Amino acid sequence: MKIKIQIDQIRLEPETIDWDLSNAPIIIGRDKKCDLVLDPFDTGCSRKHCTIKLVNNSPMIFNHGKNGTFVNDVEVNEDGRRLYL
Repeated sequence: MKIKIQIDQIRLEPETIDWDLSNAPIIIGRDKKCDLVLDPFDTGCSRKHCTIKLVNNSPMIFNHGKNGTFVNDVEVNEDGRRLYL
């Protein structure tokens, strides 16, 4: 399943990428080992901030950061959040 992800960061321009979740989940964070690397100076983002992966053939986002992950201004809880495409 291919998805398009738009990341809005405070100091940088919005970034949009295409990702095929059928092959692997996408890990997002400040760490250079992440699939999508965020602004390294944005302390509101964790080194490993969140993961998007397929669960029962539906894309889900899971928060790993201490500051929370938000989708359309709604915080993702510990159980993750289904993404509607």
